[in-house]
Amino acid sequence: MENTQTNEQTIFNSQPSTTANQSAESNQATADDNTAAVPAPVLYDATVTQRFPFSVREDGELIETAHIFKPIDDAKHLNYLRELVKIRDGERNDKTLNELTADFWRDLIESIENLETEPGTDFRDVPDAEEEIAPLTVSYLTVIVKQPTIAQKRKRSPIKTKNQTVTTQAYFNGEVCEQKHILAAKSDEWRKKYNRISRSQYVEDKNGTGDAKLKFVPAYEEKLALYDEMFIEATGFAADTIPARFKLAAIDAAFETSVVDAKK
Repeated sequence: MENTQTNEQTIFNSQPSTTANQSAESNQATADDNTAAVPAPVLYDATVTQRFPFSVREDGELIETAHIFKPIDDAKHLNYLRELVKIRDGERNDKTLNELTADFWRDLIESIENLETEPGTDFRDVPDAEEEIAPLTVSYLTVIVKQPTIAQKRKRSPIKTKNQTVTTQAYFNGEVCEQKHILAAKSDEWRKKYNRISRSQYVEDKNGTGDAKLKFVPAYEEKLALYDEMFIEATGFAADTIPARFKLAAIDAAFETSVVDAKK
């Protein structure tokens, strides 16, 4: 997961470690067991506030800070994505993409660490738009599907598996954490259903001249329902809560073509 940089003010998000610091005692093997203690994996907990630490450059110095975000509501997040599509497609021109994201940030932000404010000042008015957008984009809206590992000296199995695994990654409290989604295998019926959902997102939009053009209308609820239908189990999440953005990333990845490199 890469660092995020802005123009006037650079936000440095140091690559977080996926393992916690071990004490000398926990690292030392006992006489009966020479295996070092393995730290528990970081779980993504969508039900609690999240602390995202980073640094800002101000007057030639780096200042440590952190944004404390409230748990994100799936309905609000999906509405935010729909509004992004409207602005991108020119259906809404009262706001820019950055303004919409800044408003979303104001709704989610709970506090900012190491920040001075004047009496009576709303702390949300102090950062500029770039400081608002970059941490939010990284901490909440970026879900990375991990690329598969290349097998070494292994042949394909003649037995089709009954499920498939999709791996996602995200930041939680500034640390990279990994999740695995176990979904049913892609049967012909599942493929047809996913393809129908994908096609339904493009509808004809007739204007006043009688001409028709294709309009993109996201089918988020349909994709979420398909994920739930194919769902078997998931790991890496706390409180058995899987946010919608993880489900959307996983279901799209599940139906990507299995052919990675077709050479003529």
